[in-house]
Amino acid sequence: MWPFVCAALAAAGGCVCGDPTLLVDLTVAPRATTTQCVQVVVLPAGKPEKPSDPIARPPGKDAFQVAVLQGNLPESVDLVARGFDDPGCTRLNEESIPNSVRFIRGQPQHVPLALNGSACIGADAGAPCPGGVCRSDQACVAAGGEIDCTNGVDDDGDGKADCADPDCFDVACTSSANLCMVGTKCLADGGCASATFKACDMPPAFCLGAPGTCSAPTGVCSYAPDAGIGCDDGNQCTNPDHCLLDAGCGGDPIVCNTPPGACYSTNGSCDLDAGCIYPVRADGGCDDGNLCTFNDRCSADAGCAGTTYSCSGSGTQCSFPGSCLGDGGCSIGPAKTGQLCDGGTGVCNASAVCLGFPYVPSNFKPSQIAPTLVLPDGGLPGSINLSCNAWFNSTDGGMSWCNGEPLPSVTPITQNDGTTLATVLGMTGLTVSGSLQVFGTRPVILAVWGDVNITSTGTVSARSALGEDAGAGAAGAASCGAQNGGVGSNTVGAGGGGGSYTTAGGNGGDLTGTGGANGGNGGASNGNATIIPLRGGCSGGNGGRANDANSDGSAGGLGGGAVQISAAGTLTVNGTVTASGAGGQGGLQDQVGGEGGNGGGGGGSGGAVLLEGDDTNIPSGAKLTASGGGGGEGGHMDTNGAAGVNGGNGPTTASGGGTAGVSGNCGGDGTAGGFNNTAPTAAANITYATQACGAGGGGGAAGKIRVNGHASCAVTAGVQSPTPSFGAPCP
Repeated sequence: MWPFVCAALAAAGGCVCGDPTLLVDLTVAPRATTTQCVQVVVLPAGKPEKPSDPIARPPGKDAFQVAVLQGNLPESVDLVARGFDDPGCTRLNEESIPNSVRFIRGQPQHVPLALNGSACIGADAGAPCPGGVCRSDQACVAAGGEIDCTNGVDDDGDGKADCADPDCFDVACTSSANLCMVGTKCLADGGCASATFKACDMPPAFCLGAPGTCSAPTGVCSYAPDAGIGCDDGNQCTNPDHCLLDAGCGGDPIVCNTPPGACYSTNGSCDLDAGCIYPVRADGGCDDGNLCTFNDRCSADAGCAGTTYSCSGSGTQCSFPGSCLGDGGCSIGPAKTGQLCDGGTGVCNASAVCLGFPYVPSNFKPSQIAPTLVLPDGGLPGSINLSCNAWFNSTDGGMSWCNGEPLPSVTPITQNDGTTLATVLGMTGLTVSGSLQVFGTRPVILAVWGDVNITSTGTVSARSALGEDAGAGAAGAASCGAQNGGVGSNTVGAGGGGGSYTTAGGNGGDLTGTGGANGGNGGASNGNATIIPLRGGCSGGNGGRANDANSDGSAGGLGGGAVQISAAGTLTVNGTVTASGAGGQGGLQDQVGGEGGNGGGGGGSGGAVLLEGDDTNIPSGAKLTASGGGGGEGGHMDTNGAAGVNGGNGPTTASGGGTAGVSGNCGGDGTAGGFNNTAPTAAANITYATQACGAGGGGGAAGKIRVNGHASCAVTAGVQSPTPSFGAPCP
């Protein structure tokens, strides 16, 4: 912003903003140290000069801009700048060279003016200056006063010299009493003094300490040595350098045993200017910091390089390529978790290991199941730990599972025989300390890409029981055909035959004599030792209904189900695995009167248990059972016969085969189901009589147990009913 000074520079009557304008650019030279106030003055020809208002000059300010409006000034004028050595612009100090200019309407004119410092700067006292004469402090003062306040002479003849003359008040002077004072000035009492003293903060050598002390008579600063502080003696072979007591600088000799790189010798020498110098260890061993090189060696220029190699092809079927290890080897790269491996029969885990079957499992293809293990996020489920009472229904895939445990994959398949159906539960590991019951229309295969452990408290069951769901895959009459027990004659209460599997089932009891009839025959033995395909046991036949149109006879027991456990790793069984059959229903009492009781139902055969692992271990605490159910007792005129006992898990006859139903009435007893390697016997015949008792049902045959091992196998189970068949290297 230009300060307009028309009120001070224009004629009376003022000026208006549209007047022609002169724009003064005033510079003040740095040497004009005594100039404290400036003015711009218009010198119109033949008229009084027009000065601007005083403009104070702050310290360090070297440029000013002043606008001059013409008002009623003449068209052509001279401009001059004046400097003063006081803030009020009263003591003229210097004056610029005048500049002649002309006002032009509509064209502001820039006018340069310069103040280059007082004429007294560097001049002797008494030299002329714009305001009079120069004084000893380089001020321009009026003539006739004391002009030198330091020479000891009465310059103006008033009888007073230097500081004794009031003209010198506050003017620089020299005190001979204390030359350590700086900025001394004349005082009102005629003395010369200052409150400021030399700092003595510029010692002449680095090892001299500051501040020093000043000598009043001479004004000279002296400094003490600053021994011990760091310095530089200019010798590259000493370190650390420090100041000495004589203000010199020195250091301890250095040892050149720290080379700048691995390819330099540790035995260096020292040069005064260059410092330590180390010879190169050409062809010495080194490390170039590149993990994809090995056999790194030093070169003649002290560089280090090795033989390059790549790990781009180091990945496996379960890992991406790894990184160089620096010795020519490669690390294992990140795992391809969830990716199929081993030709689709296995799946990669987070440790870059292919979880696959090292052997060909029975009845299913791992390639059918492995893809189902992969979770939506590409990961794998963890191992399953069943500590509760869990169940699975192979008909609709429903299940009740332990809280917080991973769920298995569920895959309905057709077994390797191309005909028999099954459901496969896929998982990466299994521990059972509670129970897992499997039921439904399909046999169940537990396919485990890892280890299986059935603890001493654990049970895996496909067992059938009277009045309960059939074990998974228990075969009905339609699929077993002749292996089901025969139906007792429906003309009288003859007993139903037992279902068969490993052996024939027991025959149902006959009613002999006039009007009697034969009981149902036991089913014929069937199946094979390998349990391929996997299927359940066969049902017992119904008991005869004694001409009673209101009765279907007593139901035969259901065959046991079928369960297979295939572990890709180690299979350990300390608990129970069972697929025993159900007992037959007891004969119903006479429903309409006059005919006699119905025959007892035949017992269902045991089902199938197939156990296999790469390493199989079944110690003495284990119970493996597929026992047959007992036949039901025949009914009486007014009393139902007792039901046959379900095939069990223990070592006794009763729990092994289901004790025949006996209630003490006149009905014929059913026979025990098959257990261990014992076939069930036929039910006893009884003499037919009207309004009498029905015959008992035959016992169901034992089922099948198979144990396969591959890398190793040990089987000493305390209960084996029936005795298993084995695949090498078992037992």
